[in-house]
Order: sequence, then structure tokens, then C-alpha cells
Amino acid sequence: MDLYKSINQKYSRLFREHGDSAKSVMIPKNNQEVRFNSIAARIPKNRNLSYLDYGCGLGHQMKYFNKLEYKSLSYSGVEINPDFLKFCRTNYSGVDFFDYHEFWADPKPYNMIGCVGTFNLRYSENNNFGFIRNEIIRLWGITKEILFLNFMSNQVDFIQDGAYHQDLGMLYEFSCKELSRIIEIDSSYLPYEYTFIIKRS
Repeated sequence: MDLYKSINQKYSRLFREHGDSAKSVMIPKNNQEVRFNSIAARIPKNRNLSYLDYGCGLGHQMKYFNKLEYKSLSYSGVEINPDFLKFCRTNYSGVDFFDYHEFWADPKPYNMIGCVGTFNLRYSENNNFGFIRNEIIRLWGITKEILFLNFMSNQVDFIQDGAYHQDLGMLYEFSCKELSRIIEIDSSYLPYEYTFIIKRS
């Protein structure tokens, strides 16, 4: 809980400093769209689909989808930070943005769910993967088709204090045993991170 509060305070401070910017969600500006495109490239434009942005920040992924004219994609967002949530609800009318606890009180299924940068900070000192594992299991339970998970790789020379870099082998073994063996890994867009894509069929 202390880490949860600390992370929220950090995001709120950055938002006060940088406003509606990738810096407020701790993403270097030039890296944001390549992350989003790893997901967008795998979403068909000719189907009516529901998409949940889990850890939506300031709604930048929705703006990216709109720029690419995903007109048949029904977007919703979930966020833990109250300042981000207030910004999204104020600036994007007609879009569902849920508080984290509000969402899990009565979750509904989505065709596709994406987590971009959601798990790149450490939420637990002792068992961060245990926390992430439980979140993924819950998300997989409401995923109809595809779950997209963006992580920083542990195959790097430097790890910033408080950051979380996910071991790919551990994630793969977990998915194969408990979720699905239909997996795609995209590590082509940045040298120090990847998108782990879990499919139902």
C-alpha cells in the first residue's frame, strides 16, 4: 500500500509539472507511439471490437487509435491515479474511464485488453511478480480474444531504482501453465522492452 501511494504521488507530481505530456506518465516522448503501434498493428480495423486500456494514464493510447482512424473500436480506460482519471473524464466526453477499484467491483469482458507501461514500476518490495501474476489472471478472465502486456526487459545494463523489468522466461512459463500457449512476443520496437501477447485462439 505504501508503494501504491508513493507511485500515485509521483505520477501526480509529474502531472503538475508537465501536464498532458508523455513525461507525466514517465514515458520518453519518442517511445510512446512505438509502444502503442505494437498493439495497434495487431487490431483489425474492419471489426467492431471493445478495447480496455488498463492503466490508461492520460488517454494517449485512445488519441493514437483515433489518429489511425479505428472508428469501429470501442475504447475504455482504467486508471488508479485520481488526477489522471479526472483529466480523462473531463477532456474525453462519451468515453468510459473507470477508477481501478470501481472497475473491479463489477468488471465486464472486452475483446482485447492492453497494458502499456502499467507494470513497469515496482508495486511490491518482496513479490512483485506475484502481484503482476494476480493482475494478469484477473485480466485474462475478462479477455475474450487477446491480452497485450508491455514490459521492460531484464536484459539491460541498467535498471532505475523503483523500475520493474520482467524476466521473459518466467512470464512465458506462467502463461503456458495457467493461461494460454498461444503467445506472440514483439521485441522489435525498442531495445529494452517487449510486448507479450496472449491469445485465446
